[in-house]
Amino acid sequence: MSKKILFVIAGPRLKGASAFAARTAAEGAGQAGADVEIVELPKLTHIQSMGCISCMRCQISREYRCALNDDLARLVARFPEFDVIVFSTPVFFFSMPAQIKGLIDRTFSLVKNVGGQVATPLANVQLALIVTSGGGREDSGVQTIYDAFRYYQEYANLKPLKYLYFGNTPDDPARFAADSQAKAQAHSFGLTLAR
Repeated sequence: MSKKILFVIAGPRLKGASAFAARTAAEGAGQAGADVEIVELPKLTHIQSMGCISCMRCQISREYRCALNDDLARLVARFPEFDVIVFSTPVFFFSMPAQIKGLIDRTFSLVKNVGGQVATPLANVQLALIVTSGGGREDSGVQTIYDAFRYYQEYANLKPLKYLYFGNTPDDPARFAADSQAKAQAHSFGLTLAR
């Protein structure tokens, strides 16, 4: 049976390097037989709050669902349907952009502490991360993003995080898209995720 893979393009530039890398990886995954879906986070329009409002209603409810009734809540509620969820993001000012941080905060609704144990419908979901930065690994803030996802993965006892990083990407997305090595890496990452 083919894997269901969700690619979440989180950067606000839908023609930027992280979006290109995600689409290229999605193409590779699709060629390997995966059932691929791409969501462009900046195109979600019905959003009551960018992130979690800490109402705690999701923790009281028996459902694993955000209490807000908007596009982000509907997207997060679908996460358990997928075998793999790939978040693709640029580094913005030494961290992740607000769009993806808000989405990740909303996934609080998918993690509950039940009698001292973490319960989540994401237990069999593989998380993956594609990150692009204008700087290098040591000076861009990419480690901050990686650590945030790794902590989430460890806290919720999820499968080990899969990760692809592109550093020193040019400001002009067309130059990144023309980089045959970057394209091959992203395509190969997609193939790997589909296996």
